[in-house]
Amino acid sequence: PVLNGLALVIGHPHVDVRTAAIEHLFGLLQAYGSQFSSRLLELIFRGILLPLFDNAKHFNGAPTTKEDNEWLTSTCLNVMQNLITVFSRFYPRTA
Repeated sequence: PVLNGLALVIGHPHVDVRTAAIEHLFGLLQAYGSQFSSRLLELIFRGILLPLFDNAKHFNGAPTTKEDNEWLTSTCLNVMQNLITVFSRFYPRTA
């Protein structure tokens, strides 16, 4: 529930709130992910982390609003970098 709650906050309109949620979400995963089972890690990737990019799928080309553009240029990149780091660290356990 904590990881899911932080993932929901990543959609917040204020960039500072989104950034803090990203830092805490991925910080928890980095700190405690080694204690998770392979099945739980798979559920976290499929159910919490990958859905963070659902917003990006709805843009159909160029973002339509300033908020959409800001989310893509700041939050999306930050989430992607953190996701790659966590995935690289735990991928052998999820395979």
